[in-house]
Amino acid sequence: MKCNTRVAKRTCLFVMTCTFVLAIASVPNALCYPPAGSDYMEATTATIELQIYGPSGFYEMITATGPTTVSRSDPYDPGDGRIMIDTEIVLMNLVGNSSYVGPITVIESSSKASTGAIKQQAAGVDFPADSFFDVFIEIKSGLPFPLGTLHNDDPKNMTAVIYRIPPLGSTYERPEIIYLKDELENIVGAMLATRHEVEGSVGGIAIPVDKLGLLAPYVGLASTTLAVTVAAAVYVKRVKRRKEKQ
Repeated sequence: MKCNTRVAKRTCLFVMTCTFVLAIASVPNALCYPPAGSDYMEATTATIELQIYGPSGFYEMITATGPTTVSRSDPYDPGDGRIMIDTEIVLMNLVGNSSYVGPITVIESSSKASTGAIKQQAAGVDFPADSFFDVFIEIKSGLPFPLGTLHNDDPKNMTAVIYRIPPLGSTYERPEIIYLKDELENIVGAMLATRHEVEGSVGGIAIPVDKLGLLAPYVGLASTTLAVTVAAAVYVKRVKRRKEKQ
């Protein structure tokens, strides 16, 4: 199609726009970070290497399981071209058992936010991506005050390479030592190596995002404008012919 007249040029532009938008939407298995939301992960497992000090102290590997919920921001470019998502653990309720103190519950801190982020390893490539959380927890047991609830004031930095959102099949871990305090703020022990596994298949893709659905408003706008433009072109052409016949 030759684009000589002004109307024809506009028509060409809208045709190319629609073609481009539809081409993007039709890419098979196209990855796309999801918009802001939350991920409820029903099955997660934490393994905590726990050291308690004092005459009655002990060393133990404790396993606790349960759900974890993470909130996500909208994706954004922090300035280096690698898209990023801010994250926060907003709920965690893991239940386990200690050979020394009996049943325990590991929950997200009631006073400190466990924030983190997801970021592309390479600009323009969604996965694999780097993910981390600075985790604050409370370990609750049946011990008397002030040992009934232990907590950390320094964040436990947990990192993972993820292949999908939510990060099913990924393991967040870090071997660093983080001290634990009792309810009177006394240091009574430490978390050593810690792992937090999210059950699910490894190597998946992002939450399926309907790119055609996301682009639908733009496709509709372009299509409507194109239709109006074509109709206007036809009308102008008919008026011109009528004038030439007169």
